[in-house]
Amino acid sequence: MQETEVFNADGTFTITSYDDFDGPCVEDGIISGTWKNSGNGIYTITVFGIPIAVNITFEGNTHSITYSEAGVDYIEVYVKN
Repeated sequence: MQETEVFNADGTFTITSYDDFDGPCVEDGIISGTWKNSGNGIYTITVFGIPIAVNITFEGNTHSITYSEAGVDYIEVYVKN
């Protein structure tokens, strides 16, 4: 799966996902919401009215997002093309 993430200076964001499993890459969905820098690498991302605190680490052309949801810890790593 591929994603395009756009985080705007006004505190809004849009993530567009693409499905490329069964042939050509096609848009699969769009999620939008708001974000706020809470300090010390912690950001509050709000989607569907639900705020989630995430830790974002930037290094070179990658960034990692770490968060917990419903008692499960997640780590997502993104590489900039």
